[in-house]
Amino acid sequence: MKKSGSMVLRSGQYYLNDKPFFLYSGEIHYFRTPSEKWSTYLKMARKAGLNTVATYIPWRWHEYEEGKFDFTGRTIKERNLLGFLKKCEEEGLFVVLRAGPMCHAEIIDDGLPAWLLDNYPEIGLKKTDGSLFRGAMISFLHPAYLQFVKKWYEKIIPLIAARQITAGGKVISVQLDNEISMINWLTKVPDTSKAAMSLYHSFLRKKYGSIQELNAAFGSRYKNFSQVYSIARKLDNSYLEHFITQLRTSSGGGVFHKEGSPLKVVRAVKKNSCVGVMMDQNGGIGGLFPRAAELL
Repeated sequence: MKKSGSMVLRSGQYYLNDKPFFLYSGEIHYFRTPSEKWSTYLKMARKAGLNTVATYIPWRWHEYEEGKFDFTGRTIKERNLLGFLKKCEEEGLFVVLRAGPMCHAEIIDDGLPAWLLDNYPEIGLKKTDGSLFRGAMISFLHPAYLQFVKKWYEKIIPLIAARQITAGGKVISVQLDNEISMINWLTKVPDTSKAAMSLYHSFLRKKYGSIQELNAAFGSRYKNFSQVYSIARKLDNSYLEHFITQLRTSSGGGVFHKEGSPLKVVRAVKKNSCVGVMMDQNGGIGGLFPRAAELL
């Protein structure tokens, strides 16, 4: 019988069996790697000083048809998740798993099964012209979606639980979803499905108590919560100007000018400094660009 252990996070520190543990981890995606090379790469990871490997478990890969699952390599060798976890154990490596349902990871449709998107279009978010987005542009609160997620978890979670450190296995951490709603954020497409809006309005009622209180907080004139689509306070850009000042001080200088508000960085004086932040008119930080000579 395998000896059980424990892994906890306490005050920003991992503890393995009540002793401080520093996690050295690298990505090895079994589904992207020929199965005959799994042992080779795991040995290389060990020799490199890693004590942990991490991988996604793509829903799309393992439920290849609706209701048909493969975690042992019966259909394709690289679907043998259980075999991969066994090899991790043999090499003495701990494992961090990302069990989905949505994993992104540059996988087609962000890891969601093709049959789910094809057979149940009602879970998808719609464009302004009424057509559907693909991939992760779905309503994560749609009852049909949650029904299939439940079935996925009923399959994958017991397999993980039987192999976690508390059961004598090597799995020390599990992440649910990954970069969820990132596409919504990038495209500025919210989930306005009935289920999502119902929860949103319930949240507003609980937080503000009355529509009068909400209107007072946001300067709005809604008659009831059901009218609320999206609310936001007027952005105070003073923190951005402070950030720019700090950036200029730490990076050795820069040339700035105002085009409305907030400030835009248009030129970095020192090419070797990690400077320059593009900021859109909504106050969003576009990104940090190392060795940037000019940002437009």
